[in-house]
Amino acid sequence: MNPPLSSPLGNFLWLAAAHYKDTTKSHDGTEDVLPSLIGELRGAISKVDGEFLSGLRQDISLISSSLEKVLGVGLSEKGHGVDHFVCSSWCNFRFYDIDFGWGRHVWVSTAGLCEPMFFNLIFLVDTTSGNGIEAWVIMDEQEMALLQEDPELCAFANVNPSPLTISSKL
Repeated sequence: MNPPLSSPLGNFLWLAAAHYKDTTKSHDGTEDVLPSLIGELRGAISKVDGEFLSGLRQDISLISSSLEKVLGVGLSEKGHGVDHFVCSSWCNFRFYDIDFGWGRHVWVSTAGLCEPMFFNLIFLVDTTSGNGIEAWVIMDEQEMALLQEDPELCAFANVNPSPLTISSKL
């Protein structure tokens, strides 16, 4: 926000969406559409800026019209829903610095989000040691099995490590 609020409490949450079709080609015409999709997402996220926030303060109806646009991406294609993936970074929220009087946390997590309405979620969170990032990925079992077998992912990540093992290395 510009100017920043003094002593703010809470978070500002907004949705940004990018639309991908199977017929989409990358900018250089190849089949690798990931760079194009990332560009679309960056463009959508960059629109949530100071000017956008000022507009929301001046005209509250922008909230509903903006949400309708985002929801329209997911409900397009002649009424057929599309796969959606929600990614949220909770890095630098300092969850491990919160003290309830019981000592340092071993591991921080969300409550069980295993209902189908919570699938295709990705949360990025700092590790308890502060020198890495956990990716909490919530998918249905079949898609998760495919993801866990991906050799590129396995080369860079520990799939489902125990929080007790991680914290014992501190």
